[in-house]
Amino acid sequence: MVRRNAKTDSWHEATDNALGTDTYGTAKNDPIGATTFSIAYKEFKWTKIMFAFGSLDKWIVLERTNFETVVEAGCSGECGGAITVVKASDTGG
Repeated sequence: MVRRNAKTDSWHEATDNALGTDTYGTAKNDPIGATTFSIAYKEFKWTKIMFAFGSLDKWIVLERTNFETVVEAGCSGECGGAITVVKASDTGG
């Protein structure tokens, strides 16, 4: 786990569009814990990224290269291609 938001009514404080450059808080390996944190993961060797609720009842897995290309271009799929979904909780995993 590289980023999480404590159970609050607000969104996390990251401003890097999930590109892995923001750092704050103290990392804990607890998806439903009371801490908010982000560690720098942009330089990690990874090929897929998973976004999920702490309960893991809803999640989505995306390809790194496709995700980064679209996000860095400031696009949402309207300007050069949609983000490729590898797997998602609502598609049977």
